[in-house]
Amino acid sequence: MKKILYFNILVFLLCGWGMPVAAKQKKEEDRQKTEIKTPYQKFFEGKKKVTKEGWMKVHRINGKVYVEFPSVYLGKDMLFASSIENTSDNGEGVVGQFAGAGIVFRFIKQDSVIQANMIRNLPFDTGDNRDLTDLLQKSNCGGVYTSFKIEAINPTDSSYLIDMTPLFLESSYNTNPFSGFSGNSLFGFVSRIHNYRAERSFLKDIDAKAWNINVKCELSYNVDRLIFGAFLKDKDVPVTVTVNKMLTLLPENMMRPRLADPRIGVLPERKMNFSDSKDGAKQIYLAKRWRIEPVSESDYKQGKIVEPRQPIVFYLDSLMPEFWKPYVRAGVEAWNQAFERIGFKNVVRVKDFPVKDTTFDANDIRFSTIRFSPSVLWMTNIQTSLHEDPRSGEILNASIYIHQNLIYAMIKNRMVATMTADSSVRHVCLPDSEVGNMMKMHVMQAVGKCLGLAENLGASYAYPVDSLRSASFTKEYGLSPSIMDDLVYNYIAQPEDVQKGVLLEPKGLGVYDFFAIKWLYEPIYGVQDFQEELTTLDRWIKEGQQQPYCRFGSKQIGYPVYDPSVARGDLGDDQVKALGYLLKNAKIAVQHLNEWYAENDENLQMRAELSQYLDGLLTGRIQDVANIIGGIYLRDVRNGDDKPSYEVIPREKQRAAVKCLLQLTNEFSWLDDNILMNELEIQDSRGDLMRQLVVSSLFARIKPVALCTEKSKEAYSIREYISDLYQWVWGKTLKNQKLTRNEMDVQRAFLTSVIQTSAVDASVSSFEPVGQVALVTPERNNLAARYCKTVLEQMVRDRAKMQQSGFSPIPMIQQNNYPVAHIYYKMLLDIQQLLKTRIQSSSGATRQHYDYLLFKIRRALELK
Repeated sequence: MKKILYFNILVFLLCGWGMPVAAKQKKEEDRQKTEIKTPYQKFFEGKKKVTKEGWMKVHRINGKVYVEFPSVYLGKDMLFASSIENTSDNGEGVVGQFAGAGIVFRFIKQDSVIQANMIRNLPFDTGDNRDLTDLLQKSNCGGVYTSFKIEAINPTDSSYLIDMTPLFLESSYNTNPFSGFSGNSLFGFVSRIHNYRAERSFLKDIDAKAWNINVKCELSYNVDRLIFGAFLKDKDVPVTVTVNKMLTLLPENMMRPRLADPRIGVLPERKMNFSDSKDGAKQIYLAKRWRIEPVSESDYKQGKIVEPRQPIVFYLDSLMPEFWKPYVRAGVEAWNQAFERIGFKNVVRVKDFPVKDTTFDANDIRFSTIRFSPSVLWMTNIQTSLHEDPRSGEILNASIYIHQNLIYAMIKNRMVATMTADSSVRHVCLPDSEVGNMMKMHVMQAVGKCLGLAENLGASYAYPVDSLRSASFTKEYGLSPSIMDDLVYNYIAQPEDVQKGVLLEPKGLGVYDFFAIKWLYEPIYGVQDFQEELTTLDRWIKEGQQQPYCRFGSKQIGYPVYDPSVARGDLGDDQVKALGYLLKNAKIAVQHLNEWYAENDENLQMRAELSQYLDGLLTGRIQDVANIIGGIYLRDVRNGDDKPSYEVIPREKQRAAVKCLLQLTNEFSWLDDNILMNELEIQDSRGDLMRQLVVSSLFARIKPVALCTEKSKEAYSIREYISDLYQWVWGKTLKNQKLTRNEMDVQRAFLTSVIQTSAVDASVSSFEPVGQVALVTPERNNLAARYCKTVLEQMVRDRAKMQQSGFSPIPMIQQNNYPVAHIYYKMLLDIQQLLKTRIQSSSGATRQHYDYLLFKIRRALELK
């Protein structure tokens, strides 16, 4: 009985206690059912979503991207960029490539929407006028790129929930993921039009990190390709690419800018500066550079070598061929020599793609990478990309893309330039150490661009030609004072020089490179802002100008070339002498090329390609000599400099170049006189083609010679030039001597040019500059420039009145008319009279030749 009683009491107690608990739970459930849910909660109700949390919270819902945009980031500047993860056509863009320059967005709340304002021209305000600062901000608030409706507000952190799919899943001129220069662009001769196909594009994935949000999209295009921008090559070629689109906050603690200077080769970022002074608004240029600051400023000031707070790290592609890796790494780390000179160590570093680091993403703009690219055949170079903070010039990402065929081109160029002097390259395959060292030099140059340095095509002109035949000189100074010069092998060295140990390949960093890194990266203390740095920076440049090996020469675009001291692929300060050494080597190479490379070349492909490469080398160096004729040394000068802004090349140096080229017209038979030419496919005479090149180059220099005539009384005049050509070409005719076949070819080419440049056929003018520097016609807009010639000429006149920056490549010089057609017309009549007096006393082929020339003259005069 007691047990039963105890049991009943226990049941009673449990039931008594349980009833209030159950009632409480039921009450809570009823309360939740009747509670009103927030719009934020309702938005996600019943929806299947994937959420990633990081800098911002991102959701993927039904193929759309929803972002919770924190209110604290409104009004902040952000960078929008993209990278290629996969592609159906690597001729349009290579895997891993960060294409384009990136877009700066500033997000603003307007009522119930968030606007993405595209900021294009962020001005500088160096004044103290607060009203002006406010006005500049209002005047540069950015155009609305797109808007996002606010779907809800997260009550926890007051962030705005918006559908950002229209920003990520779109493609436009500004967000095109493809590089302007790619395999399918064929050196820029083929323009590509990417027609975005939204119906074949979709969202793949989302990610959020502590520093950005990342949306992976598959985008489809129909691509049209046009040769010279006018002739349709391909139509509606389907191209699909997986693109990572990233949005990241630009540094809130902005780096102090450094003003760029055109007297040194740095990459500029153009800005407009406003101040309180009476000078008004001015265009300024910021140097692109990394933020290199010492970990201990006190130690650095005491002269100790310190590490940077944030080193520059390049992550090396795991797909890079193993043979390449040590040389790529060495090429990157070689720049630490230059940083050590200014007190920093281990600034530039290389790391392999991390295997276990889950935060690493090679397609994320936070990581600078060196990628391997198995691309189209003609891509034989290294490409680079830069993304910088446009407000300060701080480089945020600099990546390198090494194309597989780089080695192919390096080996061929090395063979062609040095096969006569260096027997070790007379094989189809070169030693790994040889190839690896060449790879290292090319990587060094690419890294230089990633550090913010521009090409320095004028560096090699600082070395005397004969010094490049010296073993001691080349071992100490290399082939050029700068690795940023065009990488050229020593075609000047003769066989006896190699036996003495002369250097045949670029050595590495030169005097100029150390100087440029100092100017760009050495901290300047004791100043308040970037403007106060100018005194020190200017002093450094003037100190560099006193050193001949710190020479900088900006590249030239267009035609004709005016400054022969700045050229691609040249060596030394005397183009005539350099060409002479090259010709000595080339004549031997042509005679023996067939036997040197016969082994393992069953189909003659190697020998045929080497012949083409040799022709290319000769063509470039012949053009170097031609550019002396009518040449002008151009300089960027400042007030107080002791040298003029331009200097016409002395008369005798120009005449020596003319004599050199005229002599060459009779010396090209050796190009065809070899066994190999009989074994290759039928082709035009290489000697004839080279001769035509020389003649056309001589006549193409008429305009520059006329310009020199106008700018200097001591110059090689246009009349002297034409007279020298006439006396040389018609010399044997004047002496009534029998002509060789080569001499007849030259006379025919000469007469054709005279007819075309006289008033008989068409007019030609020589010119003088409108201003110190004229408008540059952009390389990519040549076709449009021709269509808009009148408009561009007016722009030239307007631009000539403005102060020029000097950062652009040396431009084509816009010139006024200066008549010379009458000179050619008189020459035509003189030739006609000369031939009439000589035809009766000539015979055979010479007589037939004269008869044909007289026929051409009569036809031309009849058409007058």
